Amino acid sequence: MEKLTIGQLAEASGVHLETIRYYERIGLIRNPPRTASGYRVYETADLARLRFIRCGRELGFEIEAIRKLLALQAAPDASCAQARAVTQAHVEAIDTKVKQLLWMKEWLLRVMELCPPDASIDDCPILKAMACGTDHYAASTYCSK
Repeated sequence: MEKLTIGQLAEASGVHLETIRYYERIGLIRNPPRTASGYRVYETADLARLRFIRCGRELGFEIEAIRKLLALQAAPDASCAQARAVTQAHVEAIDTKVKQLLWMKEWLLRVMELCPPDASIDDCPILKAMACGTDHYAASTYCSK
């Protein structure tokens, strides 16, 4: 079994040292044993777990969802349907976020259309609309705040 220092683990996994320490603090990865001189000693299983966590984070999973998936991975009686349920919830959250992002983009594009490039900053529709809130799209609907 190969032994790794935290630096080797960070390099092999692509996860920053401080992030590894954070994952240890929150219990996402185990606190490894230490050498007599105090250095952390990791194993290849720790590297595999860290790569799993990194992949989950890259896919946008929240820490608690990753924790659930890791628990399922370690549970011999767990089913793929349980992992699918966690993943389905994440896909639904992504769909919600995509809708929000598309709405934000549409709002910004509408306000940008009202903004003549040669207008003074005092007459800037973008700034006026933002001061009023996102429910105002046109110059004629600016609030009287």
